Amino acid sequence: MSVRAVELVAASIFLLLAAGCSQTTGTASAPASTVATTVVPAPGQAATAATAAPAITLDAGAARARKDAEYRALEFGKTGIPVSWRSGKSSGEVVPGAPYQVNSYSCRDYSYTLNAGGTTQSARASACRQANGSWQTVS
Repeated sequence: MSVRAVELVAASIFLLLAAGCSQTTGTASAPASTVATTVVPAPGQAATAATAAPAITLDAGAARARKDAEYRALEFGKTGIPVSWRSGKSSGEVVPGAPYQVNSYSCRDYSYTLNAGGTTQSARASACRQANGSWQTVS
């Protein structure tokens, strides 16, 4: 995909999701081994919430590797450069978008791809950095 196409997609996603960044309340519980968690904790912190949309289930090691890669991508990643992870037969990558501000929050759009058990799943999301250093998924 060309850089211009990526910029257009990112801009479109930002416009559609910007309103969602202002709402970070309301959580649902789900097992830590599901694909998408709503909080990407800083190292040493426990996740406090998760979404309930388990399309691919990861074992504990793969879920930890995915969560760590997601945090590294959001916190330190360069725009458009994938952060890959692998654990056993599961793997994936997280590609961070450009950082932007919503009120006092530093936010990023990102995409991820998961490969497990012969199944591949890709999705996009947005997250905003919380005061405690964690990243809260807002869409």
